Amino acid sequence: MRGIEVFELTGETMSSQQERQKALASPYETTMILLEFEQRERLYERIDRRVDVMMKNGLLEETAAVVRVTGPTADQAIGCKELRPYFNGECSLSEALESMKRRSRQYAKRQLSWFRHRIDPRVKAVRVNVDAFQTVEALCDHLIEDGLL
Repeated sequence: MRGIEVFELTGETMSSQQERQKALASPYETTMILLEFEQRERLYERIDRRVDVMMKNGLLEETAAVVRVTGPTADQAIGCKELRPYFNGECSLSEALESMKRRSRQYAKRQLSWFRHRIDPRVKAVRVNVDAFQTVEALCDHLIEDGLL
Protein backbone atom coordinates (compact mmCIF):
# COMPACT_ATOMS: atom_id res chain seq x y z
CA MET A 1 0.00 0.00 0.00
CA ARG A 2 2.78 2.42 0.90
CA GLY A 3 4.53 1.76 -2.41
CA ILE A 4 1.37 2.54 -4.37
CA GLU A 5 0.82 5.68 -2.31
CA VAL A 6 4.39 6.89 -2.95
CA PHE A 7 4.06 6.22 -6.67
CA GLU A 8 0.74 8.08 -6.88
CA LEU A 9 2.22 11.08 -5.06
CA THR A 10 5.59 11.25 -6.82
CA GLY A 11 5.25 9.33 -10.06
CA GLU A 12 8.31 7.33 -9.02
CA THR A 13 8.59 3.88 -7.48
CA MET A 14 9.94 3.49 -3.95
CA SER A 15 12.74 1.25 -5.19
CA SER A 16 13.95 3.86 -7.68
CA GLN A 17 13.86 6.52 -4.94
CA GLN A 18 15.84 4.22 -2.65
CA GLU A 19 18.45 3.56 -5.35
CA ARG A 20 18.83 7.27 -5.97
CA GLN A 21 19.31 7.88 -2.23
CA LYS A 22 21.99 5.17 -2.03
CA ALA A 23 23.96 6.93 -4.75
CA LEU A 24 24.10 10.17 -2.75
CA ALA A 25 27.03 10.68 -0.42
CA SER A 26 26.02 10.82 3.22
CA PRO A 27 26.77 14.06 5.04
CA TYR A 28 27.53 11.97 8.14
CA GLU A 29 30.60 9.97 9.04
CA THR A 30 29.17 6.66 10.16
CA THR A 31 30.73 3.86 12.15
CA MET A 32 28.85 0.67 12.98
CA ILE A 33 30.12 -1.35 15.90
CA LEU A 34 29.71 -5.10 16.00
CA LEU A 35 30.06 -6.43 19.53
CA GLU A 36 31.50 -9.92 19.46
CA PHE A 37 31.64 -11.83 22.71
CA GLU A 38 35.03 -13.35 23.39
CA GLN A 39 33.23 -16.49 24.52
CA ARG A 40 30.14 -17.31 22.49
CA GLU A 41 28.85 -19.45 25.37
CA ARG A 42 28.51 -16.28 27.44
CA LEU A 43 26.38 -14.70 24.73
CA TYR A 44 24.19 -17.80 24.65
CA GLU A 45 23.84 -17.71 28.44
CA ARG A 46 22.66 -14.10 28.20
CA ILE A 47 20.14 -15.03 25.52
CA ASP A 48 18.80 -17.84 27.70
CA ARG A 49 18.50 -15.49 30.70
CA ARG A 50 16.77 -12.91 28.53
CA VAL A 51 14.08 -15.43 27.58
CA ASP A 52 13.63 -16.31 31.26
CA VAL A 53 13.24 -12.62 32.18
CA MET A 54 10.79 -12.10 29.32
CA MET A 55 8.71 -14.99 30.70
CA LYS A 56 8.70 -13.43 34.18
CA ASN A 57 7.58 -10.14 32.63
CA GLY A 58 4.51 -11.58 30.89
CA LEU A 59 5.72 -13.05 27.60
CA LEU A 60 3.35 -16.02 27.85
CA GLU A 61 0.25 -13.86 28.34
CA GLU A 62 1.30 -11.38 25.67
CA THR A 63 2.02 -14.12 23.16
CA ALA A 64 -1.29 -15.85 23.92
CA ALA A 65 -3.11 -12.63 23.06
CA VAL A 66 -1.06 -12.06 19.90
CA VAL A 67 -1.39 -15.63 18.65
CA ARG A 68 -5.20 -15.40 18.79
CA VAL A 69 -5.45 -12.38 16.50
CA THR A 70 -2.43 -12.34 14.17
CA GLY A 71 -1.68 -13.74 10.77
CA PRO A 72 1.15 -15.76 9.27
CA THR A 73 3.78 -12.99 9.42
CA ALA A 74 3.57 -12.54 13.19
CA ASP A 75 3.51 -16.31 13.59
CA GLN A 76 7.07 -16.39 12.24
CA ALA A 77 8.40 -14.07 14.96
CA ILE A 78 10.68 -15.70 17.51
CA GLY A 79 8.45 -16.40 20.47
CA CYS A 80 5.13 -16.78 18.66
CA LYS A 81 6.48 -19.52 16.46
CA GLU A 82 7.88 -21.52 19.40
CA LEU A 83 4.99 -20.96 21.83
CA ARG A 84 2.19 -21.79 19.37
CA PRO A 85 2.79 -25.57 19.75
CA TYR A 86 2.46 -25.13 23.53
CA PHE A 87 -0.86 -23.29 23.10
CA ASN A 88 -2.02 -26.04 20.73
CA GLY A 89 -1.14 -28.73 23.30
CA GLU A 90 1.60 -30.18 21.06
CA CYS A 91 4.48 -29.72 23.53
CA SER A 92 5.19 -28.70 27.11
CA LEU A 93 6.00 -25.15 28.12
CA SER A 94 9.58 -26.13 28.94
CA GLU A 95 10.00 -27.67 25.46
CA ALA A 96 8.59 -24.52 23.85
CA LEU A 97 10.91 -22.29 25.87
CA GLU A 98 13.94 -24.43 25.05
CA SER A 99 13.01 -24.16 21.36
CA MET A 100 12.70 -20.38 21.74
CA LYS A 101 16.14 -20.16 23.38
CA ARG A 102 17.73 -22.39 20.73
CA ARG A 103 16.21 -20.40 17.85
CA SER A 104 17.21 -17.11 19.46
CA ARG A 105 20.81 -18.37 19.73
CA GLN A 106 20.71 -19.48 16.09
CA TYR A 107 19.39 -16.07 15.07
CA ALA A 108 22.18 -14.31 16.98
CA LYS A 109 24.73 -16.52 15.23
CA ARG A 110 23.26 -15.66 11.82
CA GLN A 111 23.39 -11.94 12.66
CA LEU A 112 27.05 -12.18 13.65
CA SER A 113 27.88 -14.12 10.49
CA TRP A 114 26.05 -11.59 8.32
CA PHE A 115 27.92 -8.66 9.83
CA ARG A 116 31.26 -10.46 9.77
CA HIS A 117 30.96 -11.27 6.06
CA ARG A 118 29.55 -7.92 5.08
CA ILE A 119 32.17 -5.87 3.30
CA ASP A 120 31.61 -2.44 4.74
CA PRO A 121 34.50 -0.42 6.12
CA ARG A 122 32.12 1.30 8.54
CA VAL A 123 31.58 -1.97 10.45
CA LYS A 124 34.12 -2.29 13.26
CA ALA A 125 34.21 -5.56 15.16
CA VAL A 126 35.06 -5.20 18.84
CA ARG A 127 35.60 -8.30 20.94
CA VAL A 128 34.12 -7.91 24.41
CA ASN A 129 33.24 -9.98 27.42
CA VAL A 130 30.06 -9.61 29.45
CA ASP A 131 31.42 -7.05 31.89
CA ALA A 132 29.77 -3.70 31.04
CA PHE A 133 32.75 -1.59 32.10
CA GLN A 134 35.17 -3.63 29.99
CA THR A 135 32.76 -3.43 27.05
CA VAL A 136 32.58 0.36 27.22
CA GLU A 137 36.35 0.57 27.69
CA ALA A 138 36.94 -1.63 24.61
CA LEU A 139 34.54 0.49 22.54
CA CYS A 140 36.23 3.72 23.60
CA ASP A 141 39.68 2.30 22.83
CA HIS A 142 38.48 1.25 19.37
CA LEU A 143 36.90 4.64 18.66
CA ILE A 144 40.06 6.43 19.82
CA GLU A 145 42.20 4.24 17.53
CA ASP A 146 39.99 5.21 14.60
CA GLY A 147 40.13 8.88 15.54
CA LEU A 148 36.40 9.04 16.17
CA LEU A 149 36.60 9.92 19.85
